[in-house]
Amino acid sequence: MGTAPTLTGTPAESTPRLPILAELKEKTAPLHRALEENAGIWDCLSSRALYGDLLVRFWGIYSTAEARLAALEALPRWLPDLARRWKRSALESDLNYLGIAPESWTIYSGMPEIPTVAAGFGWLYVLEGSTLGGQLIKRQVQERLGLGAQNGCQFFSSYGAEVGPMWRSFGQSLESFCQANPDGRAEVTGNAETAFGCFSNWLRSK
Repeated sequence: MGTAPTLTGTPAESTPRLPILAELKEKTAPLHRALEENAGIWDCLSSRALYGDLLVRFWGIYSTAEARLAALEALPRWLPDLARRWKRSALESDLNYLGIAPESWTIYSGMPEIPTVAAGFGWLYVLEGSTLGGQLIKRQVQERLGLGAQNGCQFFSSYGAEVGPMWRSFGQSLESFCQANPDGRAEVTGNAETAFGCFSNWLRSK
């Protein structure tokens, strides 16, 4: 009897990995669907009062997240236009336009720390990704409530005509970071999942 041939295969390490945006989309898909189904965002567009309550919720989580991201001194090295991506001031402009007093704005206190650049990119995947869906919400706000980028809908209008290019440049920066720091990919995806969970819990609690 002859010797059985040795089976050879491609080592797992050499298998090409998905681009990080594709991996994030795949791993967070159930959480993304849950957020869309359970947060009641579309219901909040039926009146200016409910819309204002929704913006207060967004302010509560964005203000906390952005403060923690701003504290990551190494993050702008990988995302040079980080300061352009802040949304807190847009939310405050919208809330002021709607006449919602700052003393009623509630900070989200359940957010975990964002200790590393990898964790920061995980959170930014959710924050920046929301600008894409924000385009759909913006149109509904305009149609239902008569509000636009200059009068109460600056947050959902985000980058205006630059939404697509801003998302693509974010993806390029994230990919560059993950190529240079492959051990950080799991932290990126894990924090994106955490961010989706935080958004769902906070928006559902309104």
